Amino acid sequence: MFYDLLFLNKVCPGNHSTRVYKMHDFDHLESRPVEHALDYALLVRKSALLDLGGFDEGYRFGWFDQVDICHAASEAGLTFRYEPRAVFESGRREPLLDRVLSEHYCDFYADQQRYVVRRFGTRAAREYRAILAAGMVIRLGFSTFLPRALRRRLLTSYRSYVTDGYIQSMKRAYRATLRSALFGL
Repeated sequence: MFYDLLFLNKVCPGNHSTRVYKMHDFDHLESRPVEHALDYALLVRKSALLDLGGFDEGYRFGWFDQVDICHAASEAGLTFRYEPRAVFESGRREPLLDRVLSEHYCDFYADQQRYVVRRFGTRAAREYRAILAAGMVIRLGFSTFLPRALRRRLLTSYRSYVTDGYIQSMKRAYRATLRSALFGL
């Protein structure tokens, strides 16, 4: 989370932490155990899900509830597997990440903080909020103060999946998330 919030994963993409966390060396043709199954079709036996207490419905939308249940499963000695032969089809064309960012930006970070509190405690949550605030300041600075040509060049060099226009459209969400980080989520 630290690397993502402060864009260290973009500025230093080859660093060991980012490579491990983002699974850059992951062979997507190989079935293997994974830490969590995020933004995928997650199949869990009902009995196992009930034994784990089910999904936490306090999360605002399906993202950290998946991470949280996978964390609980790991603590219980269960594992999840990535299966490349499994097929999941969706009728929506727009990637989930684009919908999350445009519609639920503040909610995503509120859920991320909820996860941090739940799994790492209140001290870690205070540190998280400080890093979140710094990350939003970086995003606002990037989107506001850098010349457009430089922003576009950086987005290309960082292999960003978003355009400069999209980043410009996110300024209100960046400001709202900064206020939430500073004054409480």
